[in-house]
Amino acid sequence: MDKALIKTLIALTGAVIIVIFIYGYAEIKSNPESNSRIFESLVEKKAFVTGAETIMGQKWLTIEYSCDGISYKTKIKALANQDIHGDTIIVLCNPDNPKEVYRKE
Repeated sequence: MDKALIKTLIALTGAVIIVIFIYGYAEIKSNPESNSRIFESLVEKKAFVTGAETIMGQKWLTIEYSCDGISYKTKIKALANQDIHGDTIIVLCNPDNPKEVYRKE
């Protein structure tokens, strides 16, 4: 293939990708309640900090929590050296996917 054809194909591919991103962004902006539905299904739970470690300069906490009657253990990002071993924090967990947990700030 000659160089002009290759450049044209690359340009068309780039244009299609840009159109897809613009369409997705417009969809999110026009329907913000679909994004909030994700957080409506989350449930507040207490989590216990069972450990802390620094990974690549950032402090991470090991927490234990119960979302659907089963105990889970995971790591979440600490907030500015405020959290220590033995603390209790509030997290939001998804009952449909209990391993999906967010820190309630």
